[in-house]
Amino acid sequence: MNKKERRKSNQVVRDMKDCFRSFYLPIYEGIGEKPAHLALISKICNDRVCASVIVTYDRPATYVTIYISFQIKASPDKLAEVWQLLNLLNGMMPLYQYAFSTCCNSLSLKADLLLPDKCLPVNKFKRLLHDLLEDSYLCVPLIESVIAGGDSEKLYKQFMDDHRDLTKKERSISKETERTILNEMETVLGWCTCVMDENRCDDGFTMRFHAPKGTNSFLILNVKLCSENDMVTLHLASSLTVPDEKLSQLTELAGRINAMSKFPHLHIDRERNRVSLYAGIMIDNGVLDQKEFDFAVRMIMASAEQYFPLIEEQLSTNEKPEAVINKAC
Repeated sequence: MNKKERRKSNQVVRDMKDCFRSFYLPIYEGIGEKPAHLALISKICNDRVCASVIVTYDRPATYVTIYISFQIKASPDKLAEVWQLLNLLNGMMPLYQYAFSTCCNSLSLKADLLLPDKCLPVNKFKRLLHDLLEDSYLCVPLIESVIAGGDSEKLYKQFMDDHRDLTKKERSISKETERTILNEMETVLGWCTCVMDENRCDDGFTMRFHAPKGTNSFLILNVKLCSENDMVTLHLASSLTVPDEKLSQLTELAGRINAMSKFPHLHIDRERNRVSLYAGIMIDNGVLDQKEFDFAVRMIMASAEQYFPLIEEQLSTNEKPEAVINKAC
């Protein structure tokens, strides 16, 4: 790493530290020296949540990953309820995801943020950190209630109203800015398909693709501008239908994959019995970062190549989800 790159790298960490201080979060670790290294460690401890806050900074990929990690104790007979609840939560979180590691009973709320020109987008980092802290405050007690014996779907429905009230944001994008963003999205999408009039709707695009090699399905990509939340969401759904008797297995498989992966995350739609990849990009002051959007589109398509064959294999076998993943590793 030359001096100019090192200065940029150090500035990224200094900016992250400033953001942590703005939330009164203590800082325990500084910048490391390895290519993919631990950048910062902090913690939160309040009346509802005690957790570690960890930020890793992957220099070659030029993105940061924020983890809020909790230790939970889930008995084997409760794991199915945990997978189901995390799947429900991940269906409403385009910018981040919950993941549970069974080997160490570790639950993480995690999110990735691309660094344009290897600089930290401070406003986005602050917004992401703010939302992660709020979500952890709401969701961890919910998860603990499920582990203690509560019904995941019932508790989730009760939780939804509180979540909407606490995370509701006063944001708006003008119609002119919406048109500009949609045109920019269309330009980026041109690399993967020809965008026709029939692909475009008022708030985004819907496109159909061939499924990954080795699968027997097709894919639908829905890209939506959510002006009320200052973000663009990407939703890549498989045409595969998940039978009711396979829902539990597929929910666990998605949860285990999410524990190993980063951006984007898998979600099982239990109402439509479909599998999808879900991701989101923040809009900052009415501006969509086209490089970030391009990265997101490429990542969601690459993730489909990697994960959807595993989904199809799980549908065609009686093996445990853990075994399906181990064979692919």
